[in-house]
Amino acid sequence: MDLRDIGFQVGCGMMTGSPGQTAEHLVADLRFIQSLRPEMVGIGPFIPHRDTPFAGYEPGSVKTTLRLLSVIRLLLPEVLLPATTALGTLDPLGREKGLEAGRT
Repeated sequence: MDLRDIGFQVGCGMMTGSPGQTAEHLVADLRFIQSLRPEMVGIGPFIPHRDTPFAGYEPGSVKTTLRLLSVIRLLLPEVLLPATTALGTLDPLGREKGLEAGRT
């Protein structure tokens, strides 16, 4: 039995540009998401916080995040795909770009 069996919608997500993340990690995440077939997927860029051990790291890439949103839109065309606030934090038009990723 899983959450779907008892009536829940399933969601998952990923953060792009996390310290130590590789292209292989992103591919593995995409494969997992494709096999899970969730109803909602959230993808947003890593944003370092000054009060954590990750303070000195660069934030994740808006471009990479938009590319992954586009891929998810192709893999799971019916999925709910929000544009994260993290995109808007790194790019003034990031949320709008996230909503349009993969549509044009």
